[in-house]
Amino acid sequence: MSPAGKLFVALVAASAIGCARAPPPKREPVEVRPPSPEEQLRKLARRAYAALAEGELESWAGHAAGDAHVFGLGPGDAYVRPESCVEEARRQLIPIGLVGDSLHAKGSEVKVGVAPGGQSAWLWDFPVMEQRGEGGVKGRWKVRLTAHAYLDGKSWRLDAVHASVGYPNEDLYRPSAGENLGAPAELSNDVPPDAEPLVEGVKRLVGDPKLKIERTSDRDEVVLIGTDAAEVFEGGKSFKEWARAQLPQLEKAVFSMKLAPGVRARVAPSGETGWVAGNVVLTLGTGKKALTLPPFRGLFIFLRDGEEWSLVSDHQSVGVPTDLRQPLAVEGPDAGEP
Repeated sequence: MSPAGKLFVALVAASAIGCARAPPPKREPVEVRPPSPEEQLRKLARRAYAALAEGELESWAGHAAGDAHVFGLGPGDAYVRPESCVEEARRQLIPIGLVGDSLHAKGSEVKVGVAPGGQSAWLWDFPVMEQRGEGGVKGRWKVRLTAHAYLDGKSWRLDAVHASVGYPNEDLYRPSAGENLGAPAELSNDVPPDAEPLVEGVKRLVGDPKLKIERTSDRDEVVLIGTDAAEVFEGGKSFKEWARAQLPQLEKAVFSMKLAPGVRARVAPSGETGWVAGNVVLTLGTGKKALTLPPFRGLFIFLRDGEEWSLVSDHQSVGVPTDLRQPLAVEGPDAGEP
C-alpha cells in the first residue's frame, strides 16, 4: 500500500475511534402530564357507551359506587345499587338483542364541571342513541344524561346518574298524563347528617323560583334540564338571565311544588359537592280545579360556595314508557347504513 493509502486508512480508523468514544447527546426529559379530571371522566363515559353497545354492562357497574343512585328512562327505573340497574337494563335490552340489534351513542359531547380541589365533579351529555341492526339504523332517541362523580384513590366513581328522554308539555299537562305515564318508583329515605342541609335547600328551591335563581351558580359548567325536550339550559348566567325574565309571569301563577317523601342524598368525601335525588310534585291551581301532574324525578347537584351550596346541575324528568318515547327521524345516508 502506498504511503498515501496508509495515511487515508489511519485517518478513517482514528475518525471511527473518535466517533465511538464520543458521549451520546443529552436528551431532555419528557414530562408526562397526567390526564385531567375532565379527560378521565370523558374517557369513563366513552367506556360506558362502548359497554352498552357491546352488551357488557357489568363493566359499567365497575365504575359506580356500591350504593350509587340511578334514574333510568322509564317510570319504574330507580335503582340504589349498580347491580340492580344492570340487571334491569339487560332485561329491557332483550328485545333488541333477540333480533341481533345493538345500541350506539352518537354525537356525544360530554361536559364536565370539577370542584376546585379536583376530588369530585359533575357531568352531562346529550347523545343520540341509535338502534342498529343488519338493515341499518332502525331508530334514534335523544337522551339527556347528568351524573355526579368523586375520586376514590386513583379511580373516579359515579354515585348518582340520571338518564331521561324529553316528554312534551302539551301531553304532560293533560289530566290523562298520569294514566299514560304511570307513577314513578318510590324512593326509600337515605340522607346522612352531612347531606341534610342539601335536602332542606332543595325543598326551598323547588317551591321558590326567585330563590332558585339566586342559588344557581354563575359558572359556565352549569346545566338545568326540564321535563320537555326543549327545556335545556347550559351556563349559570344564561339561565339566570332567562329565568329573571320569566319571574313576573311565574309570580302571578298559582301553583305549588314540593319534594315528595323518600329522598336520597350524599356529600362527596371531599365535602365540595353533593347531590339530592327525589320525586317532585307539581300542582297547578287550587281547589276542585287543581291539577297535580305526574311526579318528576329530580337529581340536584350542588357545589360548596363558602358556607352555602350553589346549584350546578338540576335534572328533572318524567319516566317515559318505551311506547311513548318519541324517536327522531331516521333519514338520509345513515338510514339503512349502520
